[in-house]
Amino acid sequence: TKPDELGPDEGNFDISTFNDFDDFHGYSDTTHLPGLGTYVAEFEVYYVNPLDVTEKISNSRRFTKRMNLKIWRDHPPPPSGGGIDTLRMFTVMGYFNFQ
Repeated sequence: TKPDELGPDEGNFDISTFNDFDDFHGYSDTTHLPGLGTYVAEFEVYYVNPLDVTEKISNSRRFTKRMNLKIWRDHPPPPSGGGIDTLRMFTVMGYFNFQ
């Protein structure tokens, strides 16, 4: 997949039809948890150099993709003077063929 074409393939309209790591690129979901609030999850997928997966986005195709996930509470807002409770994490998927 070209870097500017990462995201759901044709026919993959929601998470139940995703069949590839990069289908999550640009996906977001909002979930209400009774008694806890409303949370938003956002995904971003891009190519990275396999020797340094912390580097910035690679503008060329690589054998390694990085997925960033960010989740935060959208409602109710944090108390005045409080911070935003946010989870940020990433995972890396490599496509290698060892023969």
